[in-house]
Amino acid sequence: MPLDLPASALAEKNRITSNAAWLLLVEFQYPGEDPVYVCLNNTAVVWDGKTWEPASFAVSEIKEGKDGDIPSIPLSFIDANRKITPILDQYGGGNGASVWIRTVHSNYLSNPAPFRKRFFKVMGSSVNHANQVTLKLGVPNLTLIRDPQDRYFKNHGRTSVKFKDSTCGYVGAETDCNKTLARCRALGNSRRYCGFPGVGRKGFLV
Repeated sequence: MPLDLPASALAEKNRITSNAAWLLLVEFQYPGEDPVYVCLNNTAVVWDGKTWEPASFAVSEIKEGKDGDIPSIPLSFIDANRKITPILDQYGGGNGASVWIRTVHSNYLSNPAPFRKRFFKVMGSSVNHANQVTLKLGVPNLTLIRDPQDRYFKNHGRTSVKFKDSTCGYVGAETDCNKTLARCRALGNSRRYCGFPGVGRKGFLV
């Protein structure tokens, strides 16, 4: 489907000549680490209150195979300042890191909204001898995500329920509980059991 571009972007796109440029901004963030901001440009760019360091990188075409693989996009760049390589080394390739690719125009850097924004997850990575980093960008495979999120056990209570909280309701002197139905019965608190003893049977006893 066609892109819904604002009038300013359409005007720049349709210019025959221009001394300005479209810029790709890449934000890389691994959970618990500071984000890394790079820009496909020969000088640093300030956009949205952040400084995007110059970098040389290439975004390849989406690759699709005949075996039903999840499509991926290789993103390659030289990590000259070693901003991302240490993160990849520390976290086994950085799988699961978030990557945002934004498109902005050098004449509209004061506009905090990008003309285009895409979100990816790092599905794999590699670094060669020349410190060229290649990130395999994609999206999570929904067939590998458990649905529904919660699991229902007969003899073990929910992990979201804490011992002696309002759901548990135990007010005795004991200080620990392994959340099993047997333990709840031993504490005389089986009526407030946080599991699902009726799973797999027509009725249940507390």
